[in-house]
Amino acid sequence: MTTVSASKFISAPKEAVWQVISNTDSELNCWSAIRSISMVDQERRQVSTIFGFKFIESIDMEPKKSIIVHILDGPFTGAKTIELKAVDNDNSTIVDISWNIHVNGTMRIFSFFVQRYIIIRQTRNALERIAQIIIAADRIEQKHRS
Repeated sequence: MTTVSASKFISAPKEAVWQVISNTDSELNCWSAIRSISMVDQERRQVSTIFGFKFIESIDMEPKKSIIVHILDGPFTGAKTIELKAVDNDNSTIVDISWNIHVNGTMRIFSFFVQRYIIIRQTRNALERIAQIIIAADRIEQKHRS
């Protein structure tokens, strides 16, 4: 079992962060390894990656608090959890992303690559992109107010 986590402080309220992380279009922009997301049925979706991998996932959301992505089938299985914690009287948010996965089959040979590149690097990059999307949206909103 591989466990990896990363966090980021974002100068925005939980509501603004939630709007980004709970949106499938933003998910495609934040997680650069994701090529496409399509619904398999009402409860499951298929995620295709730039590496040619396909995963079957289900998602549990607790609005404005957390998202748990259950990775049911693919080169690795387990869960990705995204949690939001309000700080500074809800003017800022800490985003925690943790992975608890098991690398399957022949992919076990590449478990270090999976952990190092796919999980750690992609997670850190996604946290940066989430922050950038929120900052850009805030700038646009401020322009419209002026």
